[in-house]
Amino acid sequence: MSNSLEELKSKITDDMTVEEIVAAFEQWYPPMEEEDMLLFETGTFSFTGEPLFYFSLVKQIPNDEDDEYYQTHIDILYKPDAENKHFSDTFWDETGEEIFAYIRNSDAFQYAKAHQFEKIDIYRTET
Repeated sequence: MSNSLEELKSKITDDMTVEEIVAAFEQWYPPMEEEDMLLFETGTFSFTGEPLFYFSLVKQIPNDEDDEYYQTHIDILYKPDAENKHFSDTFWDETGEEIFAYIRNSDAFQYAKAHQFEKIDIYRTET
């Protein structure tokens, strides 16, 4: 698998802005191949047991050994508040040509730029 998780983690630090994190992901993600997808997702979820607002970037690539996919995630996490509770979005891009303009033009991105995040989680899963 090209462009390792460790490489992505080395490009992103807790003192970066959301704009810098999105730009680092955009520069990092491997070129799109058949069946690859990029995902932008926002919403308030309780995956960790406590509700958090997720501003998430995901690169999905097929695992050729079985019919599953690897997903590399960057989750930028915020405490839920009256403003971010209204954001809920899922946008898939199979070409890598539309997603970054979509992200930068979203209301959730404007929110994320104006507020301090709690933490960043960078990890890989398999579906």
